[in-house]
Amino acid sequence: MQSASKESTGSLDKVKVGDQESCLTWTVCSDETSVGSAATRLPCSPVYHHNCIVLWRVSGNMCRLCRCKMPS
Repeated sequence: MQSASKESTGSLDKVKVGDQESCLTWTVCSDETSVGSAATRLPCSPVYHHNCIVLWRVSGNMCRLCRCKMPS
């Protein structure tokens, strides 16, 4: 499996977790999240902790929820 490029993960939108996102199961990590905490949004819309995306990037280039590919 190809990894996502550093540039593609570095340019992702930074967001604050809202009510909707706080109800999601965070599939990249098992860390708790709360409304108002910092997160990063993938182009396909799922929201994750930025550090978890950086760690995930080296092992693959597909979103864990929808399988959308990030640029390699």
